[in-house]
Amino acid sequence: MKAQDQFDYDSAILGLNHLYSVVGEDSFFINSDCILAANKIVTVGKTYILFDYPSGKCVKTTDVRLLDVYYNDDAVHMIVQCIISQQIFTIVLHVDEGEVYCTSMVVDLDYFIDQLNIKAIKQYCGNCKEAEKRQSKS
Repeated sequence: MKAQDQFDYDSAILGLNHLYSVVGEDSFFINSDCILAANKIVTVGKTYILFDYPSGKCVKTTDVRLLDVYYNDDAVHMIVQCIISQQIFTIVLHVDEGEVYCTSMVVDLDYFIDQLNIKAIKQYCGNCKEAEKRQSKS
């Protein structure tokens, strides 16, 4: 059973407001600067790097596997499992007046590497076709 099945939410309004929506069977669109992934889509079972900065000063990094995502009480809840310790915990992204706020950043390493490659290509060849082609795929 998926976690979202346990919580009622207005998928039409959240989708129309471009905040949160379920994509297929196992992916979720979360419109937040706290999500660094292609098209801001995260997928259950995939590994991400979690940058947690609750105090605003100290940053803790953790490799996590996404287990599930659900929307409840004006917040997106991401259930993750630490790769090393196997501890399961929830990342909460609060929604306030159409904006998603958080004290953590979830990064898809594949997306991050693609962005670095695009930057390197642009630095190397300027405005060449290869850089434009890679940029349009992201």
